[in-house]
Amino acid sequence: MKSMIRRMVLAFCRNGETMKSFTRIGVVLVGAVVLLVCASGAYADSFSFSITGAYHASGTLTTGPLSGGKYLITGISGIQNGQMITSLITPYGFAGNDNFLYAGSPSLDFPGFSFVANGIDYNVYYDGAPVGGSATAYYEATVSGRLGGLINFSVVSAPEPSTLLLLGLGLFGLVIVTRSKVGATAV
Repeated sequence: MKSMIRRMVLAFCRNGETMKSFTRIGVVLVGAVVLLVCASGAYADSFSFSITGAYHASGTLTTGPLSGGKYLITGISGIQNGQMITSLITPYGFAGNDNFLYAGSPSLDFPGFSFVANGIDYNVYYDGAPVGGSATAYYEATVSGRLGGLINFSVVSAPEPSTLLLLGLGLFGLVIVTRSKVGATAV
């Protein structure tokens, strides 16, 4: 371990640029610490959702991974018909919701997920065999135990801030390496 650190210090200290070299080492170490701190948030995934039909809603679903491409929705933020979505209803709190989200299609199951907007409980779900219809589709209900109206529901995975930070640090490192190589060839 000591020899590896010594080699790193010697590599950064070429051409008498000791101060610049230690600055670079400091930047790399700070970047590594930030990366480790952000990695702790990598257990949650965010998905952007959109609902059109009986009403319009859009926002972000925060989830935690379960097995087999299934996620548990743990948070929601967004707007429904111009009103803030105020909360996610806990599993089995309204219309039998289980708050599961699936990576494949359909993205929801029959119990779906439920939220509150403007003081009204909404349940968004997928019905594979709707009453009076042959097509499978997404629906919403505002009364527990009653089938709701037909809606269009779409969900897309959103990049996490820690993923964007990792991308930014990678680009920053690439710039540093490129600049040091260009400076070394000019000497």
